[in-house]
Amino acid sequence: MNEKKKIPIIKYLSYLLIVSVLFTGVTFSRYSSATSGDFSAGVSPFIASYEIDDISAASYTNSDFFLLSGAATGTPRTVRMTIRNYEKDEGDAVLRYSDIDLKATIRLYMPAELADNFVIQMAEAVGDEVISLTPQYVVGDFVYAVSEGTEDIDGDGINEYVRQKDGTGNFVYADYSDGGVRETIKSQDYQKRECTDETLSMTGGFAADGTGYIAASAENGNALSLTSSYKISNYSVGFHRGIDENDYRSQLYLDLEKEVLFYTIDISIPQMELRGMQAEEKTFVLYLSLAKRIDGTDYNFEWSSDTPEADTTRDMNRFLIAPQTGEEYLFNGAKVLGYHFDVSADTYASVSAPETMGTTTVRVKKVYDYRGGAKTFYYHVAPISESTYSYVHPIENFFDSSGAETQQPDTLEEIQSLFGVCNNLLGQPGAYFIAFRGLNDHPLFENYESQIESGEQEYALFNSLSKSYSTQFNVLFIQTSESIQGGIGQ
Repeated sequence: MNEKKKIPIIKYLSYLLIVSVLFTGVTFSRYSSATSGDFSAGVSPFIASYEIDDISAASYTNSDFFLLSGAATGTPRTVRMTIRNYEKDEGDAVLRYSDIDLKATIRLYMPAELADNFVIQMAEAVGDEVISLTPQYVVGDFVYAVSEGTEDIDGDGINEYVRQKDGTGNFVYADYSDGGVRETIKSQDYQKRECTDETLSMTGGFAADGTGYIAASAENGNALSLTSSYKISNYSVGFHRGIDENDYRSQLYLDLEKEVLFYTIDISIPQMELRGMQAEEKTFVLYLSLAKRIDGTDYNFEWSSDTPEADTTRDMNRFLIAPQTGEEYLFNGAKVLGYHFDVSADTYASVSAPETMGTTTVRVKKVYDYRGGAKTFYYHVAPISESTYSYVHPIENFFDSSGAETQQPDTLEEIQSLFGVCNNLLGQPGAYFIAFRGLNDHPLFENYESQIESGEQEYALFNSLSKSYSTQFNVLFIQTSESIQGGIGQ
C-alpha cells in the first residue's frame, strides 16, 4: 500500500523550482508524506515526510561568482528543510512513527546548462548553530576531465582543477571507467562554509553525447551521484519590454520547447539517517551557488523586427501571432509554444463592491495550437508572505457582475466584464475577486482599450534579459539497508 497525504495547495508551496538567469519565480513543495505496509497484517510501517522551511532568495545574476579582482559577485542561496520519520496531527502531536530505520537523499533535477555551473554544500541546523557536513561540491569538476595541479586560480597556494577542452573549445567529459579520485580542495573556493575537504572515489562517466552516470563517495560516508539524459523540456526566454530602452515593464517571455540534457543529482550523507521505533526529525540547509556565467545564444539576444524581403524569419514579431497549419516557429532551435507576460489588475471583496481592495498581478499566457488558433490562460501571481517569492496558480473560476459563475469566454472582449478567483482560493477566508476589466493579451499594448481602439503598439521589445527553467527538488526516503541510484523518473 502506498498513500500520499493530501495537503491544501494554498497552505503549502509547490515543489517546482523555476530557475532563470534572474531565478524568477521560485516555488517549492512544503510537505510530502507517504506510508507503506499493511498495518492489519503486522508489516512494519514506513513513515517519512519533509518540509521546506525557507528559501533565502529567488534570483541569480548571470555572471562569474568572482570578479577578476577576486571580489565575490554572487551569494549562495540556501534551502532549509526538515525531514521526519513520523506523522503529525493538526496540533503537531505525533500520531505514529516509522518502525524501520530510514535514510534520506536529496535529489536535484535540472538542465545540464545550469547544473554544470552549480556549487552545492550541505549543513545541519542544530538549534541556533549551523554545522557544515560536506565541503563544496563543484558539479562541473565531477563531470569534466581536469588537468590537475596546473594553476593557482584564487591565489591561496593550492593548484586548482582546470577543466580540459578539446580542439573545438568544448569541455571533455571525465572517464572513470578505471576509477579515479576528485579532491574537493582542488576545486575553486566559492566562499564555502568551513568544512574538512574530501577525497572522493569516482566511478562511471559520461559518453560523448553527455549521457551517463557518475558516482562519487568519500570515506566518511558522504556520497553524490549524477545521472544525465536528454528530455523534451519547456523553458522561457524573457525580453526587455518598455516604451523605450530606458523603460522596464514586466518582461515578455517566449515559451519554448526543445530536447536538452538534464542532470539528476543525488546527495546522501550519514547525518540524514533517522532511527526507527521513535519519533525523530532533523533540519538541514542546502547551499547553492552559481559559480560561472552561463553562456549561450539565448542570452542578450536582440529582438528583431526587421523584415527584409528575402528573409522574413528575422521578423520576431511574427512570434506574437498564432502560426498557421504547417508553419514552424523556431527560436534558437526551440519550438515557440506561445508567450506570457504579467499585468496589473484591480481586486474587489465581491463583484458588487463599489471600491477596489487594491491591485494584484495576473499572468497572461498565450498557447498556440499550430492550426491558426491560440488559447489564453490566466494565472494569479500571488506574493507569499513568509518569503520573497510569488506563487503562480491558475484562475479557473469566472463570475459575471451578478455573482453567477460562468465559463471562461473565448474572446478578449467578453472577458472584460468578468471577475476571476484562483482555483485554490474559492470559498476560502480572505478570497477576493480579480477584475479582468482593461486586461489585454498582447505584450505590445498597455491595456485592452489601447489595443482595440488605437491599434498602434505602445511598447517595443529589446534584448533578452533572463531565461527560466523548470527544475525539481525532492527528498527521497529508503530503508537504510537499501541503496538508491539516480535516474530519470525514479
